[in-house]
Amino acid sequence: MQIKSMEVVFYTAIFLLPGYIVEEMIRAIMPKKQYSEGIIFLRYLAYSIINLAIWSWLYFLIMKYITNATIVYWIAIVLATVMSSLVTGTVLGVIRKKECIRRIFSKCGLQIEHPIPTAWDYKFSETQDFRWVIIRLANDEMVYGKYANNSFTSSDESYRDIYLEEVYILDDENNWILAERSDGIWISPNEIKSIEFKR
Repeated sequence: MQIKSMEVVFYTAIFLLPGYIVEEMIRAIMPKKQYSEGIIFLRYLAYSIINLAIWSWLYFLIMKYITNATIVYWIAIVLATVMSSLVTGTVLGVIRKKECIRRIFSKCGLQIEHPIPTAWDYKFSETQDFRWVIIRLANDEMVYGKYANNSFTSSDESYRDIYLEEVYILDDENNWILAERSDGIWISPNEIKSIEFKR
């Protein structure tokens, strides 16, 4: 098969794209540490090679049964690349989230670095249902609230702010009473001293 200059560019893009998609899928499923641009590029490259190795049979089928250099051929190649990358990224993301590899090493007596970078990321990424939270502010005042699906915590390591969708006040008997006409509360990272979680 003769490869023209534009085809070289296209195949290069097709080779590098899976790495980016796989990395972003893993990051969407669970938080990851920040790396330098050089390390990120190597991760993209490694994920692209893994994806190509897993799905090489699919590309061979496309090249065998679809005429080369036709619109249908290019569409099939692009779809195969995107869909295979999404599947690979999802599977790898779930494996990392379940800590399967870490558990295997642990059973062998080997301790490896935890894939989640901070306790902040760990706690908020594994919180599936709602939690009652008590946030102690820098001035030692307390904020009582509900952290649920419409709440938000930052995944930026340099800016850990939080938004609670419901705010509560304590009555004389220390019962939590929903604050009237409140649409939640945003708290900046420099105001957060500690967060207590309650079920």
